[in-house]
Amino acid sequence: MRCQKFGIECNGYPPPPPIRKEPAPKKTSPVVHIVPYIKKEQAVAPAHRPIRMHVGPRFTDQREGQYFQYFREEIAERMTGPLKTSLWNQLVPQASELEPFVGHAVVAIGALSKFQAERANGGFMKTNQHHQYAMFQYGKALQGIRGALAKGTSSMRSTMISCLLVFSFESMQGRQAAAARSGASGLRLLYENYTPTFGRKPPIEDHQQITNNTMEFDLRRVFAEIDLQVLCFLDTRTKEEHDNLKDDINFLLQSMPAEFDNLPECYYYWQLIMRRNLHFSATTRIPLEEEKFNPGENEKDPAVEIVQGNNALCGSSEDMATETAIFRPVLLAERDMCLATIATWQAASTSLFNTILSSEPVSSKTHLSVLLLQIHAAANTIITCGAFFVSELSYDAFFPQFQLIVENCTKIVPYIVNNSSYMSESGILIPLFQVGQHCRNRKLREEAISLMTQRKGYREGIWDAEFVGETCQALWEEEMEWADEAGWVEEGRRARAVGVQGSVEDRWAKLVVLKGMGAGQRPVEVTRVLTW
Repeated sequence: MRCQKFGIECNGYPPPPPIRKEPAPKKTSPVVHIVPYIKKEQAVAPAHRPIRMHVGPRFTDQREGQYFQYFREEIAERMTGPLKTSLWNQLVPQASELEPFVGHAVVAIGALSKFQAERANGGFMKTNQHHQYAMFQYGKALQGIRGALAKGTSSMRSTMISCLLVFSFESMQGRQAAAARSGASGLRLLYENYTPTFGRKPPIEDHQQITNNTMEFDLRRVFAEIDLQVLCFLDTRTKEEHDNLKDDINFLLQSMPAEFDNLPECYYYWQLIMRRNLHFSATTRIPLEEEKFNPGENEKDPAVEIVQGNNALCGSSEDMATETAIFRPVLLAERDMCLATIATWQAASTSLFNTILSSEPVSSKTHLSVLLLQIHAAANTIITCGAFFVSELSYDAFFPQFQLIVENCTKIVPYIVNNSSYMSESGILIPLFQVGQHCRNRKLREEAISLMTQRKGYREGIWDAEFVGETCQALWEEEMEWADEAGWVEEGRRARAVGVQGSVEDRWAKLVVLKGMGAGQRPVEVTRVLTW
């Protein structure tokens, strides 16, 4: 055979291989797809398009991401006290993943914190790019919160977290009245929707949550701290609301052990005791009649107005020479029960506190927590008793408590206050205010005032260090001319605050003081305008 292509002889092509028959396929079970099988002609149908997964908050620009990261890395850890909590570094960022308005609020706090840090380093300024961006993001957060509430699309947890973030943002701005309103709204939501876990609940379940340190428990713990701050500073809730909360807390206190095994358990029961006692004190206040405090015309609109009946700062405007009062026996019995519960808690915590204070360095969070619990117990004793005091001389019996507060706060300040500009939990300010307002020992009083006024820009929720420090300083100045070398002032010449207006954001306050003029003389009303 000649090859037609090359013109040579060849042997041809080999025969094709035999066709091999394939065995019949075995019968198998039908294929079950893990995900729905989509035919080619259906691939473009919108209902079957693959879902694009998203990881991380949905930032719309680079600045949002930067401020969110600043919040997580620089702010979250500082916003809580020494006792461990998962709220700011876990629960809040996680909620940002689910609800855009929570993310906007977190970004707003991050930007506001950046502004305040620069203002602290560079002097007072009204605004800058960080502040403007914070207000922009805060507006978006409020808009989102209102929309979610109107549509009913937000979970209860996200709604409560948004209330907490609004409270924190307004507090950081120095707008205490707005912060108090937001805090009160969150507390009502907590009470109305979490009654099974916040109010009348079997005590053993609460004890398990203390041990497990769950995030839901941490959220309720922070709102309990807000309750404390509102009770002590600016509280307009009704007597019925106070009584309901007080009764529910009494129910939970039935499970308090005779001796505490750990610090979270000890803290939990102390928080209940402190709140119960303050709700009781709030029910004993006489509502203020409008004519008793009229600060007059103001060239500025106050961000907060504090008068008798809505706070623990202002005393009665009744005649200071009055030394007797008649209280209903049922109120006196309840007061004694509150004080007895404090004593029971102190006995149950003695062994635990001694172990921690002797084994842990003062810089440790557990040691600092014990110091804070001690000063809160002292301050709460003073407040509970003071609700029934008519004479300012009665406070002179609390010199040991005043001394403990100043000594412990002096130890705490370098490790907590100096590392933070804002803390969401109660710390040193409420106890120090009790010393600055009521203690007539010159050394202790001046040290307490100094610890507050030197903490420029420092806030604990609603409480601003400079605001309360300057208030105490003004009271002390009204009495100073009558004080002896030790600082003691006779009853007829003592002074008490009966009303305060002001704006922490603009750094001013208008203080109305009832000043004693001596034995047999009626006190006079003095108005002081404070700036810092």
